[in-house]
Amino acid sequence: METALSVGIDPAKQRDLASRTLSAYAADYFDSLPGTGIDSETVDKYRRIYEQYIRTPLGIKPVAAIRVADVKKLRSQLSETISDRTKRPLSTATIKHALRLLRAVLNTAVEDEAIQTNPAALKFSAATINRQREHVDSRTYTRLTVEDIAAAADYIGTEQTWTSVDKRNGKTRTHVKPANPVYALAILFSAYTGLRRAELQGLEIRDLTLPQIPGTSGSVRVERAKKAAHGYISEPLKTTNAYRTIPLDAWLADDLRDYLARIHRDSANPTAPLFPGRLSRAEGKQQGRTVAVSAEMFDWSRPLDEEMVYKRYWLPALNALSLPHSRWHDQRHTFATHAIQSGENIRDVSRWLGHSKISTTLDIYASVLANEDNEKAAPTSRPVPRERNDVRENVVQLERKAR
Repeated sequence: METALSVGIDPAKQRDLASRTLSAYAADYFDSLPGTGIDSETVDKYRRIYEQYIRTPLGIKPVAAIRVADVKKLRSQLSETISDRTKRPLSTATIKHALRLLRAVLNTAVEDEAIQTNPAALKFSAATINRQREHVDSRTYTRLTVEDIAAAADYIGTEQTWTSVDKRNGKTRTHVKPANPVYALAILFSAYTGLRRAELQGLEIRDLTLPQIPGTSGSVRVERAKKAAHGYISEPLKTTNAYRTIPLDAWLADDLRDYLARIHRDSANPTAPLFPGRLSRAEGKQQGRTVAVSAEMFDWSRPLDEEMVYKRYWLPALNALSLPHSRWHDQRHTFATHAIQSGENIRDVSRWLGHSKISTTLDIYASVLANEDNEKAAPTSRPVPRERNDVRENVVQLERKAR
């Protein structure tokens, strides 16, 4: 106590600070973020991560009572947690975000001199969790083939009719799901450009470069992101490398030319969303439109809502075709792996994905670079020993010069 007093620390105050709960310091941490350059959406994301993954196991504990063992236990629990959205274990990135947030909150307690060291300042080993999951699941993520995605897109773009029997009266009912070629094209576009969700929602007509000659390739420029939480207001991309141009294959460019010419109702407006959102039933009723009909359901002034397309079209198509559950983001993996396996240069793939470093691409898709048949790309043949000459035949007698 005398030592503490000699350096200006009040032991009684330190005891009170140490007895404050982790949630109290979390509140202090979140209140300190505005004005630091972190946008409000990111702060809200941090709050959600804390509420979902940290508050229940550790929130009521005094910060002085949190030990390294508690942090390791939390990490273990998170690695076994199943996501409500994807129905799969939490990604290592999500676990890493949660542990980084815990470390940042506890740093606030260290700065207040409530605790001497940060128990969450331990190294996070994503490789350990990945190795364990690969051993159990034999995979790191669900990667559909381009043929699977084409089948799902065809299912969404084709009218579906089926019958069912009403158990109450025994009558047969016919159900019709209208074709939706717009969202079918959006899925194919996503799988063949590798765009992130917010980037796809941020695309506008002006971002496309499509020569008028059929059968020629085009390109799309990624300039902005849009998210539903902000009312689809354009936002800057997170890194410089995220601003990029992605080439479009000739067949995809042809589909887009046809889509803009025949289907898109505001294609002359360069700032119109490339893929539209969907009207609700109430909005459709106000406008006198039947949203059950595919052609009448779109709001051409509103960007595509990936979450809605994912739940109402993507997942039902996967279930109907008996395909494995796959996130929308996994189409980005399909794009990258298909490009690498097709022989595209890894530097080009990294640039198209918008990765800040090529090492990021190599780390994520290292397993794809290996031959899937566990064979060498250029196998060697059995070595043939060269013909040996008799040693004696190689000896050349030297003649002495006459003096």
